[in-house]
Amino acid sequence: MNDPKFWQKVDKSGDCWLWTGHRSSKDGYGRLSRWKITRAPLLAHRHSWTLRYGAIPDGLFVLHKCDVRSCVNPDHLFLGTARDNTHDMISKGRDSLFHPHFGEDHGNARLTDEAIRAIRALSAQGHSQRSIAYKFRTPQSNVWRIIHRLAWSHID
Repeated sequence: MNDPKFWQKVDKSGDCWLWTGHRSSKDGYGRLSRWKITRAPLLAHRHSWTLRYGAIPDGLFVLHKCDVRSCVNPDHLFLGTARDNTHDMISKGRDSLFHPHFGEDHGNARLTDEAIRAIRALSAQGHSQRSIAYKFRTPQSNVWRIIHRLAWSHID
C-alpha cells in the first residue's frame, strides 16, 4: 500500500475510504490522471486494488461490495467478470432495465416532483407557459409536455 501521493487523497474516517481527488461527473468513480503513463485515466478503486493485491488479471473488473463508487477501501473491493458485474448490479437493484429510474430519481432530472406539481398548479391558475418556464429555468416545450402529461405523467 505504498503510494503516499494516492493515500493523501483518501478520507479514511469511515468504513468506506472515500476518494477526495477528481471524480468523474459522468459516473462518480474516482480518477487519477496518469495520461503520460497509460494514455487513459486510471480509476482510483482499481489502483487501490493493485496496491493491496497486485495486478488485475486481464478481463476482470474491480467491483464494490459497498456500492460506493468513490470508495477505495481494498476490503470493500473484489474481482469479477463482466457477467459478475452485471449480476451484482441487478441483484442490488442498480440496473435501469429491471428497475427503471424516472422522474426526480433519474440521473439527468433537473426538476423535482414538487416542481412538477407547482408547474401544473401555476398553469391551472392561468400563468403563461413562458413565465413558468422562466421561473423553473426549463424550456417552454418542457412545460407544455408537463402540463399535457406527456412528461412526468406519474406525478398527480
